[in-house]
Amino acid sequence: MSNLQYKLKFTVTTPLGTFTGYGSKEGYSHEGINKGLDILETSLNKLTSLALYCEDNSQILLNESILKQSVIQVRIISFLVKPDA
Repeated sequence: MSNLQYKLKFTVTTPLGTFTGYGSKEGYSHEGINKGLDILETSLNKLTSLALYCEDNSQILLNESILKQSVIQVRIISFLVKPDA
């Protein structure tokens, strides 16, 4: 099993500022990430909220009224998961 995992990193630019975080706390396979991107692309106009997970364990919550005025950039980030000892 590969120790390589992936996350979606979001940068959301709004009139209130720019917010950056990850779409989930845990990592996924490349196939899982691509499936998530496909769902996001087809339902972007229906997005009512977005939770961004930050590296300091905080969360940024964006609601529908903010998202309607936003530009959302998505990037796939890869990282290695340390094997259990």
